[in-house]
Amino acid sequence: DSGDFILSGELRNRCKGDWEVDLTDEIIESHFPKEDKRDKQILAKIARKIIEDFDRNNKNTMFRLMDFFKIGKWVHNNIKYDLNYSGRTNMTAMDIYNQRVGVCHHFTRLANALLYSLGYKVIYTNGFAVKSSNEFDQNSGHAWSLIQVNGKWYPFDATWDILTGKLPVGHVFQGFFGKSMQVI
Repeated sequence: DSGDFILSGELRNRCKGDWEVDLTDEIIESHFPKEDKRDKQILAKIARKIIEDFDRNNKNTMFRLMDFFKIGKWVHNNIKYDLNYSGRTNMTAMDIYNQRVGVCHHFTRLANALLYSLGYKVIYTNGFAVKSSNEFDQNSGHAWSLIQVNGKWYPFDATWDILTGKLPVGHVFQGFFGKSMQVI
């Protein structure tokens, strides 16, 4: 065994930080929330402003990031994590942006909508985030993204500010696009 694992034959992690995803553009597009598609132009303006502000605030440093990192950093730094919002699954990306509060699925939805508005291919995924195998339970639910950059898919977690493409081992996939995943 090479250490690879396959999830429902659609997603493969080669344990190198990159992912293979067998999804067409049409499938990705069809699963993106229609409310966020409707607000795509507004979200694109917001995303461009976030990038401009980041660049202006960091112009005198050697610190340079790709635009998707700037969006992830902004979401991480500007959305307040509040467990009281865990049951509020009906919030649109604009709701989350305006209220600036939520939990992991809100961080993920807003980051994805901002990235999507700029033309990135992003996938909402969910599963569990655990500190160790002894702490794994159904209450460890978590949501994060996969983002395609230069033809490869990378994990992207704005909630935890993990934007480097490598997630801790504790991120265990359960599903994406409403499909149940199994590690085989």
